[in-house]
Amino acid sequence: MTSADRFISGLLVQCRGAGPLRRVRTGMALLRAVWHNYRLGSEAARNLPVDGFKPELTAHNQRGQLLRHLRLHAGLTLLGPPGRLASWAADALDQHQADSGRLESHTEVRDNQAGRRCGEILGSHLRGVLSPDEARTLLAGVLCEDPAAPRPGA
Repeated sequence: MTSADRFISGLLVQCRGAGPLRRVRTGMALLRAVWHNYRLGSEAARNLPVDGFKPELTAHNQRGQLLRHLRLHAGLTLLGPPGRLASWAADALDQHQADSGRLESHTEVRDNQAGRRCGEILGSHLRGVLSPDEARTLLAGVLCEDPAAPRPGA
């Protein structure tokens, strides 16, 4: 099982349960994970394993910081319009840094886009539009180097 597979499984575990506030609770849980990840420090987060993720999501020394961006933008997307607005504002900062020549920021922008797409997939899963297996397959397509590989839990 790759780090990407474990990440996807963790996202789907966050979606367990029922009730009208599940989307908000899941979004907030992802944002709490971002906060705990920031407390690790930049280098410790950078050194988290990222095997199995698409190389373009970890390029330019981004590596484990990918996980921060994915959780942040997925969580914000799940919070609805105010969260999406915050996601786009954070993305604008990364885009500005990329435009000024910071190579890692090009990767951060791709990570932000992938995180928003993950949030959309999780939202569809939480609304009952996607089964866990369908959500896992779509998440793998967004995140995994080899999305056709058999996914644990699928």
